[in-house]
Amino acid sequence: MALLDLWKSNSAQLESYNIRQIVAFAGDGKLSDGSDCAVEFREYLANVGSTKLCDYINHCLNESFQDSGFVLQDLVNELGRRLDFDVDNGRYRGVKGRIGFDGLWHSPESTHIVAEVKISDAYRINLDTLAKYRNELRQANKIGPASSILVVVGREDTGDLEAQIRGSRHAWDVRLLSAEALGKLVLLKEEAGDELTAERIRSLLVPHEYTRLDPLIDVVFVTAEDVKRPAEEQLTEDSPVAGRSQKRQQQDKTEVETLEGVRRRIVSTFSRLKGKQLIKKSKAQFWSADKELRVCCTVSKFYEKTGDYWYAHHPTWHDFLSGGTEGYLVLGFVDGIKAISLPIDYVNGLLEKLYVTERPDGRRYWHVHIGKSDDDLVLRPKGGGFETIPREFFFTAD
Repeated sequence: MALLDLWKSNSAQLESYNIRQIVAFAGDGKLSDGSDCAVEFREYLANVGSTKLCDYINHCLNESFQDSGFVLQDLVNELGRRLDFDVDNGRYRGVKGRIGFDGLWHSPESTHIVAEVKISDAYRINLDTLAKYRNELRQANKIGPASSILVVVGREDTGDLEAQIRGSRHAWDVRLLSAEALGKLVLLKEEAGDELTAERIRSLLVPHEYTRLDPLIDVVFVTAEDVKRPAEEQLTEDSPVAGRSQKRQQQDKTEVETLEGVRRRIVSTFSRLKGKQLIKKSKAQFWSADKELRVCCTVSKFYEKTGDYWYAHHPTWHDFLSGGTEGYLVLGFVDGIKAISLPIDYVNGLLEKLYVTERPDGRRYWHVHIGKSDDDLVLRPKGGGFETIPREFFFTAD
């Protein structure tokens, strides 16, 4: 049985094994370029959560085993994908006449990173060789002029390597960080809900001149603010839909832990119903490893005064859902086990019927207002009345 099929049949048991044991289940258990083992292992990594990837990295660093450097290389490349880079895997072993690299990372901003992964900094890196690889990749049109080198090392104690880079003529083209720090960036990005925040996190991996610290502080500040902001953007009873003032007041927020617990349950159930594992892209966005199935899951409590549930649908979410072959806006309820999966084509037909909020900071979103009619959940568009939601859109999140 292929590794991914084994994982689908009993994910909990397989994830209880360490990464060395996982490799043994893939193909013939020996990582080599072009092997079934490599293909199955990389497919498996693409389907597990980012927290598990970080656990696997820690095992690679704390327990030496055969080909642990190759395993770390694949783990680092998968973390690059979680930061929304398009990643080309490099070779495990160099071949004469082939350009050597551990990974090629292409960002949505059209920058390119040549990744070099080292499990230890016990020996010096030939930076001239890395620069030569980058130039060859440019000449082969594999990367563009906006490119740099990222050295990812297993250990945090990188003093000697830092000094080597600073003292070289390649200092302005090379970034250095630990694999653990890269994992932290991925987890931070997944807790954020804004594409701009993800872009700023990616920018940290590209060399910059930081004599003036404003740009770096801006990255830290905006990221921290975005992580604190709830994905739900729940509305208040004084919204225009409720017929009251548009002035926003301090709202009662459902505990974040409760919202996240409901969201996890809903996404897990929907993933099982669709037969595809959903990987967390951001706080409310999820997609399959092939990026074809996409979900934005938002959760609301019940507002007693109006007898309704309130949701926001963001333009960035809409663009995200439209980018796959299947996209769903999934609405969850804190006080129930039902959930509603609205296909993107259905949502497209709703947009003109929904109220829109424009924020002073330029952010905007649509209001999705779900009410009750004769104990059924219905959509309440602007202007009053209601629309029946097709029954096939409902599912039970257990």
